[in-house]
Amino acid sequence: MATASSIQMADAIVEELNSSERVWSESFTAVRKYLPVGRMSSNDFKNLVVTVMPREYDAELATRSGTESDITIDIGIQKHTGSLTEYIDPLVYLGEQFANLFRNEVLTGADGIAFTCFEAKLSPVYVPEHLERFGVYTGIVTVKAKTMG
Repeated sequence: MATASSIQMADAIVEELNSSERVWSESFTAVRKYLPVGRMSSNDFKNLVVTVMPREYDAELATRSGTESDITIDIGIQKHTGSLTEYIDPLVYLGEQFANLFRNEVLTGADGIAFTCFEAKLSPVYVPEHLERFGVYTGIVTVKAKTMG
């Protein structure tokens, strides 16, 4: 069964984030989901949660026989922190580490598809409503890539 290229890219990001070769400022295991794990009002964010979610797929004709696709993946970073700066700052740094890793990176999907990342940004740095209402830090790293197919 064929796998969508947006899913292959998300899986490649999960694999890269969980690689034993990577040393991160915080400990976590990234997972691919369509919705972030847990409910804001529960204890689901007591530990750091990193969720990789396919967001957008846009293809257009690039040549007579091939297409060029833009794929967008979001990486959610969530942890219950309260509003204490000393707990939030390391999570912002982790988001910047993710963005710096994927900017200009080439990832390979399960079917051998090459994903050339042309943009990676931490935006928003945090979601104020999540901090104010639930004491949960939420940052989102958005990775955009092109692939030819």
